[in-house]
Amino acid sequence: MTEPSTQERIRRSASRLFHELGYTGVTIRGVADDAGVSPALVMKLFGSKAALYAVSTPEVGMPSTENVPFEELGHYLVSRVVARIRTGENDPWAQAVFLTWQSPDPDVERRRFVDQVVTHLLRHLPDDDDGRARAHAASCQLVGLALGLRTLGVRDGAPQSAQDAFVERYCTLVQAALDGERV
Repeated sequence: MTEPSTQERIRRSASRLFHELGYTGVTIRGVADDAGVSPALVMKLFGSKAALYAVSTPEVGMPSTENVPFEELGHYLVSRVVARIRTGENDPWAQAVFLTWQSPDPDVERRRFVDQVVTHLLRHLPDDDDGRARAHAASCQLVGLALGLRTLGVRDGAPQSAQDAFVERYCTLVQAALDGERV
């Protein structure tokens, strides 16, 4: 296996640090130290902290949902959020909030989230205002689920049977939003 290039090593260090510390907590010097290079080299290769952030922030996309039957989409999406929490994997629904909040250009992060995440839902829905409203409603529910469980620990300590019932209830709510039901 070959060693990553210096530029890739810097990008990986920056990505990890931005994820751990947020935009305001990261310095060019910190990235350079972590990558084992000089701050001048980081600036030469990337130009600015904002430019480094733009190429270092993780893709918040999610696995394609094209092979998931529509009637199972709510269950699939909720189950993925819960599975990511259990495994410690980054979650696009929670991550998008923090990436947007800390970004030097929040509009870019919002567009990236829609392009990388919401688009997966839109592929299952009519290409009209109602389809977009349904995708956005489900997206908001999933952001809330991810933040509530991962960031706030709302269900921490609940017995497994209660967790399972909660997840099933949430699956039903997300599927209802996708179906366009008013609940």
